[in-house]
Amino acid sequence: MPEVLMDTTTRSGVVIALDDEVATIVITEPEEEWYFPAALVPEGVGVDDVVLIEGSGRNLRILAKDPLAPSINARLDRSLNRRRLDLR
Repeated sequence: MPEVLMDTTTRSGVVIALDDEVATIVITEPEEEWYFPAALVPEGVGVDDVVLIEGSGRNLRILAKDPLAPSINARLDRSLNRRRLDLR
């Protein structure tokens, strides 16, 4: 039986939309928009969170929320960004 090689590359993605049925995630390298059943999204992940994704093609799976990456909202909440956006 031939050996099946799996792509175990881990990359990141940003959750751009999430509802009861579908999660839309933009996966980096290359930047592509993918749709996942919401049931496959780990507990505690929300919109603008960065997630770790493994695999390729139809074998993509969401591993977890990236503990090292702040969400987009957290980055926008910095005082300089708030002043630039006049959100004081």
